[in-house]
Amino acid sequence: MAGLSSLWQRQGVRQLVKFCLVGLSSTVVDTGVKWFFLNTFPALPWWLVATIAFGFGLTNGFFWNRHLTFRAHEHGNARMQYLKFAIANGVGLVLNLTIKLFY
Repeated sequence: MAGLSSLWQRQGVRQLVKFCLVGLSSTVVDTGVKWFFLNTFPALPWWLVATIAFGFGLTNGFFWNRHLTFRAHEHGNARMQYLKFAIANGVGLVLNLTIKLFY
């Protein structure tokens, strides 16, 4: 057990665990929002529901990573950080929707 406690003392390990937990919470948010919209508004197109859910998950991930994982709230403009984060993740959304559209 001593090995685990010394491993946990490393900042990088703690940061990785936090990052994974934030990713998990964003997945739960994304999935929950999709479920809600698909069951509440079944006439909405799937790509719109996926985009809305993505936005909620993205915002969740940005907030928690900024405040908990990387403590980036101490550095820089939150709007500019969010914009960069959204653009980087938006590329993944576009690729994901495009692949789902054709396969």
